[in-house]
Order: sequence, then structure tokens, then C-alpha cells
Amino acid sequence: MVQKKRLFGPKVQNFRLFYALLLVLCVGALVVAYYLQSAQGLAPCPLCIIQRFGFMWLAVFALCGLLRGRLGWLGNALAAFGGAVAVAVAGYQNWLLINPSATCVMDDPHKNFVNDLPTAQWWPEMFKVSGSCTAPLEPFLGLQIPLWALIALLFVTLGFVIRLIRR
Repeated sequence: MVQKKRLFGPKVQNFRLFYALLLVLCVGALVVAYYLQSAQGLAPCPLCIIQRFGFMWLAVFALCGLLRGRLGWLGNALAAFGGAVAVAVAGYQNWLLINPSATCVMDDPHKNFVNDLPTAQWWPEMFKVSGSCTAPLEPFLGLQIPLWALIALLFVTLGFVIRLIRR
């Protein structure tokens, strides 16, 4: 007798729950970033905007995994690669904050490629650069906001790496 592939079997449900958790973390980080910018008046720097792109990239793959039940190795690999890029950007921003003598080369508004991207025109409240990479920030629960972003990006990226390894 031929076994039918179960669309909502227990293993698929576990994968969906896993991808749903990753999606909630990514969307939650984007909502918090938007809140901090619009309600708290924190101006995002170019590195913050690039990290937002990273969260969006990861959210798209998490949504695909949620809807399909699981991602193949290519989907998990692409998500992990994009997440690794975002983690590198977040790590660089945290390094800039630790080393105040360093300057962010992307702070020059004339050479800022982030504001030239279409997203900055489509949704300027979310994707337009208006701050400096080395601006001092108030800690939230003992950690600076860029460090929270780095932790979240690491967690989500590691989730995709684990799915890639454990296929």
C-alpha cells in the first residue's frame, strides 16, 4: 500500500512551529525598530537600515518555511547566508560603538547608497537614513539596541543553520 504524504503531520507541524517562531522574532524586531524610530525619536544609521533588510530577508524565508511546512537545503542556505551578512553588519556596528575613535564611512550623506535605494522612497519612515552609526544610545534592559539586534540576528540565523544541517 502506498503511503500518502501528510501535509499536516507531526513532523511538519514541528517545522511550521519552528519557522513561525523565527518569523515572529524577525517581524518583532522590525516592529520594535519602527517604534523606536517613530515614537522614541531614535534616528537610524545606514547600518541599522541594512540590518532591517536582513531581518526582512530572514522573515521572508521563515514565512516560506511556515507556509510550505519546511524549506529545502537551498532555502535554508540562502536564509543563513543573508543572515550571516546581517550578523556581520550588526557586529561591525557594535564594534564601532565599542571603539569611539572609529568612524562610520557611510555617514556621509552625499555618498549614502542606502538613501538611494527604492525602499527609502517607498517607505522613508522605515528605510531612510537619518542618524549616525556612532551616536550614543540609551541601554535597554542593560544592553544597547545594536547589541540586541545582533543577538536576535544571531539567534534567527543559527535557526536556519540548524535546519540546514539537520535537514
